[in-house]
Amino acid sequence: MKYITNFDRQIDKNSFNWLYKRSDNSVYPPIIARVDNMYYQLNNYEYEGGDVFLEDFESFEDVLSFSTSLYSDISLIELANILKIAENYKCNIDRIKIFKEKGVKGKRNFEVLKNILSLTDEFKSYIVVKKITLKYISLFLRLEENLKSIVLDYIKKETPSVGDFRKLLNFLYDYSRFINIDYYDKEYFEEIRKNRNKQYYNVLVSLDQLQKSFGKGIKIIPVSNFETCEFLLNLKFSDTEELIMKIETIKNNRDKIELFFEELKNYDLC
Repeated sequence: MKYITNFDRQIDKNSFNWLYKRSDNSVYPPIIARVDNMYYQLNNYEYEGGDVFLEDFESFEDVLSFSTSLYSDISLIELANILKIAENYKCNIDRIKIFKEKGVKGKRNFEVLKNILSLTDEFKSYIVVKKITLKYISLFLRLEENLKSIVLDYIKKETPSVGDFRKLLNFLYDYSRFINIDYYDKEYFEEIRKNRNKQYYNVLVSLDQLQKSFGKGIKIIPVSNFETCEFLLNLKFSDTEELIMKIETIKNNRDKIELFFEELKNYDLC
């Protein structure tokens, strides 16, 4: 690295500035990367003087890897900015060390990073301050639009802890089909939870009664804990006659089975 006073070449001061809301002041002159006789500033973007440190690089992948080594605690927003720069310069992502260091791998994770840049500034700041992980950003991005609006409103109103943020996401996924608003309303959500818990208890009681009607050797198993109408029927038998007898028992209880499914429909579980 060379120290040069009164550097007189034209410098691109913006293209490699991936920082997000952090101070970049330094008593030292900035580092300038030279690639194919073009010059790019890598730090100390508010510097006004003419002195620089000059370093030659063979590729833009090397430039990005070096520039990220100048800073610690790189946030998800900054990773998203780095990815955008890498794509602008047609870089080989596998050669940029910071993504491996941060555990970003696979097409889905990189798609999430790209989408982060479209989030509101308020949400971006929340992600940085609370260090929200890529996993939960991915969950947020998969929500319906009205549910995304609820999350954004929640962050604006409450500035929740990471734990409370996760709880809201889990709640929205579990109860999404019952939510008809696009803003955060704690009482509304508590009412939904209370009603669904009561209905869930009632369904369990009804299933237990239906199970008793069948007797031993016949078991009904909800596949998805009543998230869908799928059930497994488990028959235990030791010979053909016992199997036929159990099938007849099920047929004789058809009315009870139909009533059970009507209850599921009434609770909007089917």
